[in-house]
Amino acid sequence: MRFFLLLGLSLLAGCASQELSVGKLPAVDAAGSGEVIVVRPSAFIADDYTFYVNVNQENIVGLRARLHTRFRLPAGEHRIAVRCTSSISSEISETATTQRIAAGQTLYLAIEPKGNCATIEAVSEREGRRLVANTTFIPL
Repeated sequence: MRFFLLLGLSLLAGCASQELSVGKLPAVDAAGSGEVIVVRPSAFIADDYTFYVNVNQENIVGLRARLHTRFRLPAGEHRIAVRCTSSISSEISETATTQRIAAGQTLYLAIEPKGNCATIEAVSEREGRRLVANTTFIPL
């Protein structure tokens, strides 16, 4: 009996996806920066998986379903990605976008599960506010 219990627990542990380390963004001057809000609404698919937001090659936060975060970036172009881990292998999948950040403006990005990872796309302010209203904020 104990054997089957241990076997079942080890199989469940093998199904969990790996966690990625998370760093911090450097401090920025508020006057010369823009705000980025990343939202992960509920999609029913992959709700139990953490998607990692990566900015300029640095993982900054893990987002689960129905969460959002916000941060500031200096004005200019920045590489923003979503990284996904696999429960089967140690492979990390990624979808990236390059976004121009404007000082004093807010950029809304939405993450949606797709294929072996997710999409990350800019949405309108109206859509972004709607998504934020239906999710919970997590600070960096």
